[in-house]
Amino acid sequence: MTSLGSERGRWELAVETLGLQQRVLLGDMVLAACVISYLGPFEASIRDRLVQGTWAEIIKKRVNILANPKFDLRDAVGNEESMQRWQLFGIPNDSVSYENMIILEATESRKWPLLIDP
Repeated sequence: MTSLGSERGRWELAVETLGLQQRVLLGDMVLAACVISYLGPFEASIRDRLVQGTWAEIIKKRVNILANPKFDLRDAVGNEESMQRWQLFGIPNDSVSYENMIILEATESRKWPLLIDP
């Protein structure tokens, strides 16, 4: 890293960010699986309360798995290309709509998820 010169700061931040992502990867995937499996029918405030509060605490205290304190399903399992395509098709620009689309794609028509429409 000593030979990076002016890019050193940016690379150090990238290394730190990747280290954090690596430490919380398992917890984020557990939370993502919970959201995809159980939270389709609930509105945003209930989804946030369950993910950020209840479930994050359970996996941290009972199972000793770290999760990102700012967990977002879009960041955890979202695909930028898909999200841009949905935006072109006119999906509302809110977290519940994007989460619903992620849930729909994750189920791959093996079942019909119950979703709330914002």
